[in-house]
Amino acid sequence: MKEKKANVLSLSTWERITLINLLGAVQPNLAGFRKGMRALDLLELSPEEKTQVGLQTLAPGRLAWRDVTKEWEIEFSQETLSFIKMVLKAPEAKLPLVRETDVLLKKLGIES
Repeated sequence: MKEKKANVLSLSTWERITLINLLGAVQPNLAGFRKGMRALDLLELSPEEKTQVGLQTLAPGRLAWRDVTKEWEIEFSQETLSFIKMVLKAPEAKLPLVRETDVLLKKLGIES
């Protein structure tokens, strides 16, 4: 079996939550669903990670956290990273119009 190359990205809590929201809104076919679930499994914060940054739900769809400088090292397979890029490049992707989005896209190697 051919080993897949892995890619390690350093993502902020905002970037992780943004990717979770964007991937969660995708309506893919069954193959895309499996790829999306693999990506979400890597991105979702564990209870310990939520505690570490003080993540709180203020209201449905509104989150806050204390440690805004925390960076997370997350290892993605090439296939999973390609799926994330495909989702973000899609015309229907609803990317937040904030400066942090440009930083995230640069980390992923996507021209903004």
